[in-house]
Amino acid sequence: MIDWSNLIRNAPWIIAMSLALAAFGYASWQASVQKEKFRVMVGQPGIQMTLNLAGILFSAGLAGSTAVLWQRLLWIVLAAGFAFQLGVDLWRWRGKHKKERDTQAGHRNAGNR
Repeated sequence: MIDWSNLIRNAPWIIAMSLALAAFGYASWQASVQKEKFRVMVGQPGIQMTLNLAGILFSAGLAGSTAVLWQRLLWIVLAAGFAFQLGVDLWRWRGKHKKERDTQAGHRNAGNR
């Protein structure tokens, strides 16, 4: 018989590991296609945000699967750290893309004059 509560408690960290593996696989593929170092590709914002999301899911999954209070608190703190880093990455990414959109709009408006 399937223990559904145990399955639900462990699903987040299993999904997180799958997500991290997919991100590393994609970074490896991009590095080989672009003839770039793997660590440069892992440093790209999209990969970093994906890995931070995986870290949040992993930490939340392990926080939910432990019964020891201090372990649960440490996993929650780690998840909060990943969430903070994800927020910083999203803020930087959004600012970068806003500048690019503004620059493109400026070039289009200059061409209409």
